[in-house]
Amino acid sequence: MHGAALTHALWLPPWGAVLEMWPKEREMWRCFEHWSQLAGHAYQRYENAKKSNFRADKFGDYTRIEPDLFMDKVNDLVASVSKKRQELAGLAGGKT
Repeated sequence: MHGAALTHALWLPPWGAVLEMWPKEREMWRCFEHWSQLAGHAYQRYENAKKSNFRADKFGDYTRIEPDLFMDKVNDLVASVSKKRQELAGLAGGKT
């Protein structure tokens, strides 16, 4: 889920990708998207668009993920990573 642990994305390899999950559909701080773009990494954001998929209580926040929508994002990133690795392998003479 969107949070400080995404700073680990700074150390991704050149073909890396980031999937950021937002618990609510709203404008949030977009630093992880910007960092991904600056580093040349693929980026996708999963936004929970249904209010019924989010709830908060005294123990924390809970988000139900829509598996099909989530997997669409994952599959897009996998394709992007594969393409980028092939491009980088071509530039490096087959070594990545």
